[in-house]
Amino acid sequence: MDWMDVGKVGLSSAAFGISCLALWISHRNWLRSNCPIVVACIETATTQDEAFIAYNLIVVNTGNRPAVNVRL
Repeated sequence: MDWMDVGKVGLSSAAFGISCLALWISHRNWLRSNCPIVVACIETATTQDEAFIAYNLIVVNTGNRPAVNVRL
């Protein structure tokens, strides 16, 4: 093997490593961008009795995918 072959093998392996890194980064970004987002808000409801306060729990599921197994 002469030096030209070693350079070609090194360049090919570097290109393969960079493409594997790019695949890993794109997969990680895809998982982060397609995650479900669940937001819970608590609002007070109007009541006639001032000693009693009622609350409304509002759960909003946003994002690209539906959220499953949500526990409060």
